[in-house]
Amino acid sequence: MTADVKQLEEQATSLRRLAFVGVSVSTVATLVCVISVPMLYNYMQHMQSVMQSEVDFCKSRSSNIWREVTKTQLIFGRCRYSTRN
Repeated sequence: MTADVKQLEEQATSLRRLAFVGVSVSTVATLVCVISVPMLYNYMQHMQSVMQSEVDFCKSRSSNIWREVTKTQLIFGRCRYSTRN
Protein backbone atom coordinates (compact mmCIF):
# COMPACT_ATOMS: atom_id res chain seq x y z
CA MET A 1 0.00 0.00 0.00
CA THR A 2 2.82 2.42 0.71
CA ALA A 3 4.25 1.81 -2.75
CA ASP A 4 0.94 2.83 -4.31
CA VAL A 5 0.81 6.02 -2.24
CA LYS A 6 4.44 6.84 -3.12
CA GLN A 7 3.74 6.24 -6.82
CA LEU A 8 0.66 8.49 -6.66
CA GLU A 9 2.67 11.24 -4.96
CA GLU A 10 5.35 11.04 -7.66
CA GLN A 11 2.69 11.18 -10.34
CA ALA A 12 1.07 14.19 -8.65
CA THR A 13 4.46 15.95 -8.42
CA SER A 14 5.10 15.22 -12.10
CA LEU A 15 1.70 16.58 -13.09
CA ARG A 16 2.25 19.70 -10.97
CA ARG A 17 5.51 20.39 -12.80
CA LEU A 18 3.84 19.81 -16.15
CA ALA A 19 0.98 22.14 -15.22
CA PHE A 20 3.45 24.81 -14.06
CA VAL A 21 5.41 24.59 -17.32
CA GLY A 22 2.17 24.74 -19.33
CA VAL A 23 0.95 27.82 -17.47
CA SER A 24 4.38 29.48 -17.80
CA VAL A 25 4.54 28.86 -21.55
CA SER A 26 1.01 30.15 -22.10
CA THR A 27 1.73 33.26 -20.00
CA VAL A 28 4.86 34.02 -22.01
CA ALA A 29 2.98 33.45 -25.27
CA THR A 30 0.22 35.81 -24.14
CA LEU A 31 2.72 38.52 -23.18
CA VAL A 32 4.50 38.16 -26.52
CA CYS A 33 1.17 38.57 -28.34
CA VAL A 34 0.16 41.55 -26.20
CA ILE A 35 3.44 43.28 -27.05
CA SER A 36 3.96 42.21 -30.67
CA VAL A 37 0.45 42.69 -32.12
CA PRO A 38 0.28 46.46 -31.40
CA MET A 39 3.84 46.88 -32.66
CA LEU A 40 2.98 45.02 -35.86
CA TYR A 41 -0.19 47.08 -36.29
CA ASN A 42 1.76 50.30 -35.82
CA TYR A 43 4.38 49.22 -38.37
CA MET A 44 1.72 48.24 -40.91
CA GLN A 45 -0.08 51.54 -40.41
CA HIS A 46 3.20 53.41 -40.92
CA MET A 47 3.95 51.45 -44.10
CA GLN A 48 0.45 52.12 -45.43
CA SER A 49 0.91 55.83 -44.79
CA VAL A 50 4.29 55.88 -46.54
CA MET A 51 2.95 53.92 -49.51
CA GLN A 52 -0.08 56.22 -49.77
CA SER A 53 2.15 59.29 -49.94
CA GLU A 54 4.30 57.58 -52.59
CA VAL A 55 1.21 56.75 -54.65
CA ASP A 56 -0.03 60.34 -54.35
CA PHE A 57 3.37 61.61 -55.49
CA CYS A 58 3.35 59.25 -58.49
CA LYS A 59 -0.18 60.34 -59.41
CA SER A 60 0.80 64.01 -59.32
CA ARG A 61 3.93 63.36 -61.41
CA SER A 62 1.90 61.36 -63.92
CA SER A 63 -0.63 64.16 -64.15
CA ASN A 64 2.16 66.69 -64.74
CA ILE A 65 3.68 64.52 -67.45
CA TRP A 66 0.36 64.23 -69.27
CA ARG A 67 -0.11 67.99 -69.02
CA GLU A 68 3.31 68.54 -70.59
CA VAL A 69 2.57 66.01 -73.35
CA THR A 70 -0.70 67.77 -74.14
CA LYS A 71 1.01 71.18 -74.20
CA THR A 72 3.72 69.83 -76.48
CA GLN A 73 1.16 68.33 -78.86
CA LEU A 74 -0.76 71.60 -78.97
CA ILE A 75 2.38 73.64 -79.61
CA PHE A 76 3.66 71.35 -82.35
CA GLY A 77 0.18 71.10 -83.80
CA ARG A 78 -0.01 74.90 -84.09
CA CYS A 79 3.47 75.11 -85.59
CA ARG A 80 2.62 72.43 -88.13
CA TYR A 81 -0.57 74.21 -89.16
CA SER A 82 1.10 77.61 -89.38
CA THR A 83 3.94 76.29 -91.60
CA ARG A 84 1.51 74.69 -94.04
CA ASN A 85 -0.31 77.93 -94.70
